[in-house]
Amino acid sequence: MEVFAERTVGKVRKLLGKRDKDKELRESCDEVLSHLKAGTPNLPEETCVGPLFLAILSKQSKITCLAMDCLEKMMAFGYLKGDQPISTSLQDRLQRALHLTDETMNTTPTGRMLLVDAVIEVVCSCNDHSENDVQLQVLKAVLTAV
Repeated sequence: MEVFAERTVGKVRKLLGKRDKDKELRESCDEVLSHLKAGTPNLPEETCVGPLFLAILSKQSKITCLAMDCLEKMMAFGYLKGDQPISTSLQDRLQRALHLTDETMNTTPTGRMLLVDAVIEVVCSCNDHSENDVQLQVLKAVLTAV
């Protein structure tokens, strides 16, 4: 999983400009890349997918396609199981970005969202994107997830 994440996050980082709008994504990419290059053992799945979520939510076609392709490959090869709940900070960030309410979120009895549910929510948030390449990646990711 780390190989896919390092390659994709590195590409995303190179594509980012210096705009303030991309600051959070840039910092997230830098953090994950430093962990991966340092060889941090047993890096949680959530750490690797955090920048991918932000890349998808950036709504920049090329960056979105890269991130969705990586998530799809991680699921297809069995690296991304997604059976663990995500952190409350990531859940709150996704809730704000995707305008999810407690009623519309698929959560565990403890009120936490599973990683696989977060992946589906983020991927499906691009269903109205105008680029055909993004639409293809949405279909691939959803079909792989189910």
